[in-house]
Amino acid sequence: MLGGLRVPRRAIEAAIQDIDPERVTVLGGEGIVVIDLRDTLPAGLDLKVLTVQATDRSLHLWFGRARCGFAGPPAAGAPPGTGS
Repeated sequence: MLGGLRVPRRAIEAAIQDIDPERVTVLGGEGIVVIDLRDTLPAGLDLKVLTVQATDRSLHLWFGRARCGFAGPPAAGAPPGTGS
């Protein structure tokens, strides 16, 4: 429902897909939307999924400890490209 009006699922799926077709995949009729966020995560990030739980209306993800391949922001006065 949108503003009290019924909106067909196909219309919602099409609108979501049109947001960013390169990043968003809609599995039509299944109610599943996949958003590829790989290009928004830091390079070298190692993230492990420990558990996935699906319910009737939601998906829950539990992540393990993450590791990142960079040392962090440069220290004050440090040359560019060096971590702290």
